[in-house]
Amino acid sequence: MSDDEPEVTEDELWADLGEATGSDKAEILLELAARSGAAGDYEKTMSLAETALETAREASNDFLTGQAHLMMGRTFYAQENYEQSAASHVEGVHALRNLGDSSDTARACLLAAESFSEAGMYDKALEYADNARLGLSEGEDYETLAEAWTTRADILRKQGEWRLVIDALWEARGALRTVQMVGQVLECDVKLADSYAEIGEFADAVMLLGDTVNVAETFENGRSAHFYYYKLGQMMRLAGDIPGAMSYLEKSLEQNLRESNIAGIASLYVELARCHAAQEELEKAIEYITKARAHYDVLGRGDAVVDCEVSHSIWLHGLGRYDEAARTNQRIAEFGEGLAAYWARSRRADNLFFLDQYDEALEALAVNDDQRAREESEGVPTRAQAWRDSIRAKTLVALERPDEAFALARDVMTLPDFEEFDSSIRALMYEIRGKGTRETEPEQSRADLAHAVALYLAAGFIPSAQRLSEEFLPAVGSGANDDTN
Repeated sequence: MSDDEPEVTEDELWADLGEATGSDKAEILLELAARSGAAGDYEKTMSLAETALETAREASNDFLTGQAHLMMGRTFYAQENYEQSAASHVEGVHALRNLGDSSDTARACLLAAESFSEAGMYDKALEYADNARLGLSEGEDYETLAEAWTTRADILRKQGEWRLVIDALWEARGALRTVQMVGQVLECDVKLADSYAEIGEFADAVMLLGDTVNVAETFENGRSAHFYYYKLGQMMRLAGDIPGAMSYLEKSLEQNLRESNIAGIASLYVELARCHAAQEELEKAIEYITKARAHYDVLGRGDAVVDCEVSHSIWLHGLGRYDEAARTNQRIAEFGEGLAAYWARSRRADNLFFLDQYDEALEALAVNDDQRAREESEGVPTRAQAWRDSIRAKTLVALERPDEAFALARDVMTLPDFEEFDSSIRALMYEIRGKGTRETEPEQSRADLAHAVALYLAAGFIPSAQRLSEEFLPAVGSGANDDTN
C-alpha cells in the first residue's frame, strides 16, 4: 500500500481475513497483531501472532515465520518477560538467517540482544549484538551497523565497562558519519561525553560537547540547541570550570524559559544550584534548588523532589542551620523510601549532633540500627552503613562512652572496602582507634592518629587536623617518645 492510499480499517482487515489463505492470511494476522499491541492488548496480540506463526509455517514462508516470532518477542518484551522475549527473537533470527537479507537478520539479532540484556544475560546479549554487526554485508546499511555498536555500548554500560563503551560509541559515530546522519551523530556525542564523565575524563567530554554545540547551533535535529548548552554546562561544572558552566547553563535557561519547558527549567536550576555550591555560595544554591523542587513538584516527579530536598538539607547543614536541616531530613525520611530514607535518618542524626542533642541523635540512628538484619536484602551499601556508624561513634565520644565508640570504629575498619570510604569517615575511625590504643599500643596509636590527620587534611577538615595534631602528635624534637602529650 502506498503512502497516498488510505489505511485499511481493522474491520476491513477482519473481513479480508475470512477469505485469505496462506501467506496473505499470515500477513493480515500480523497486521492485526501489531495494532492490538499498539493498543496494549497483549493477550490478543499474542493469540494473533501465534496463529500467524502457524499459518506462515503451513505456507512455508520463512520471512513471515520470522516476523511472527519477532512479534511474539516484542509482546513478551512489553510484558517484561525478557527471557521468553529473547527466546522468541532467537527463533526469529533462525527463520530469517537463510533468506539472504543481512539487514533483516541483523535487526532481529539486535532485538534478541536487547531482550537478553534486560534479562541480565549480558554474555548472550553481547553475542547477538556482535552477530548483528558481523553479519552485515560490508559497506551496506551503516544505520543498522551503528545501531549494533550502540546496542553493544548499552550492554557494556550496564556492566560498568566504560572504556569498552567508549570504543563502541566511537565505532557507532563513525558509521553514522559515513551516511551523514548528523542528528544521530550529535546524540552519539552526548553519550560519549557522559561515558567520559563516568571515568573522570571531563576535559575530553567538554571538548566533544563544545564541537557538538557548534554544530547544533546551525542544525535542527529534533532537539533545540539549548539541550546541548545544558549538557556542555553540566560537563564544564564537573570539569571545574564554574564560570564557563554557568554561562552555558544560563544561555540554556533563557531558551527554556521562552519555551516554558518546565522539565528543562528544573534541570537547569539544579545545575545552577550545584555551580553556586561549588563556589561556596550556599545561600544562592539553596535559592536555585528551591526553585527546582517547585518545578519538579508540579510535574509529579517525586524522585527528583527528594533529590532536591537532599541537596537542600546538605547546604543548610553547611551554613550551620542545623535545625532547619534536621527538619528537612525528617521530612525526607517520612516521605522517602528505601535508601533515600535511610540516608535522611543518618543526616538528621548528624544535624542533631551539631546541635549538641546527642541522645536524640542516637535515637534517630536507632531506626537504621534496627534495620541491620535487612540491610543486605534492601541493598544498603556498606558506605551508607559506615557513615551511619561514624555518626554514632562520634556521638558516643561526645557522651563520654569511648569504649563503645572504640568497638564500633574497630568493626567499621574491618569492612573489606573500608579504604574506599570517604576520607572524613576513615579519619574519624583512625582517630577513635588511635585514642583507644594510646596506653596499650602507643606506636600503633601514634600511626593511627598521624593517618587521621592526613585524612582530615585530604577531606578539607583543616580544624580537625589541626586540633588532633596539636593535642596528640608530638612536635619534632619535643619529646617524641613521650606518650602522654
